[in-house]
Amino acid sequence: MYKESWPQTFAHREATSTVDNYLQSLLAHWYHRQLVRRPPLPPFGLTAHEISRFLNGLKLTNSLKPIELPKDRCGSLDIFIANPVATTEAYALVSGQAIAHIWRKVLPSPEILTLDLNENDKCFVAEVAFQYTNLRTAAKSIKFRHKQGPLSDVLATWHSNLSKDDPPLDEVIFLCEKFRIFDKETRERKVEYEGLKSKYQSREAV
Repeated sequence: MYKESWPQTFAHREATSTVDNYLQSLLAHWYHRQLVRRPPLPPFGLTAHEISRFLNGLKLTNSLKPIELPKDRCGSLDIFIANPVATTEAYALVSGQAIAHIWRKVLPSPEILTLDLNENDKCFVAEVAFQYTNLRTAAKSIKFRHKQGPLSDVLATWHSNLSKDDPPLDEVIFLCEKFRIFDKETRERKVEYEGLKSKYQSREAV
């Protein structure tokens, strides 16, 4: 397909219906960000085997020509955020193998993928997501509120570094979606979180 036709073919934001169509649109976004500025909306309701097929498609493409992701990995986690449980199951299927280099670049970290949140973890992640846009300002109060309850290892690291390092937003959202953390939150907090997620998913590549 001629590159000149890519904006008309791939620049739409509608959710693509199949894994194969989504992969083509995402690759167009990564390869020619000046033509396709935003990643496509990912398909929802995928199975672990469909996620595995997507990963294998990336692996094959990367073996032919190394994929250059945008600096902020724009769009790299979107399909996993939209299908977090299937992604975890797919990772369990492939984790016995050598994990392909491109998979390490696009998947959440293994620590996040294998994390099983306790109630203290969920409260902490919810607070981080709710306060994410002014996290440095809120860091002191968040750290104080969650200093008593034990946190899982990776979250304990986030907790100790809140004043100087923001936890990866894509992984924060992945956990919120996987564990449906905002389902029982107040309307105000849900609106704030949905705005954060929308802003993350609609950003342009840099």
